[in-house]
Amino acid sequence: MAAGEYQYQSDFAKKYFGQGIQKGRQEGRQEGRQEALTEALLRMLASRRLTPTDSQRARVDACKDPEQLLAWLLRAATASVSDDVFG
Repeated sequence: MAAGEYQYQSDFAKKYFGQGIQKGRQEGRQEGRQEALTEALLRMLASRRLTPTDSQRARVDACKDPEQLLAWLLRAATASVSDDVFG
């Protein structure tokens, strides 16, 4: 039997193993969304020639909240300077 092919026999093991897989998938989707929004924000800023300060870039890199990243992305679409995005 190859690694990862083990079949749990008990209902208890099946239930909790399945919950772990589901949680992992949800966390993976959340991370993927956050990474995509971070990349989109940085590309939007670059395309509009808005250079974030080191502090602003650190905020973007540290942000794990997709709603905050989306808010910044929407502001970046019309901002004149990077302070308008993060202010």
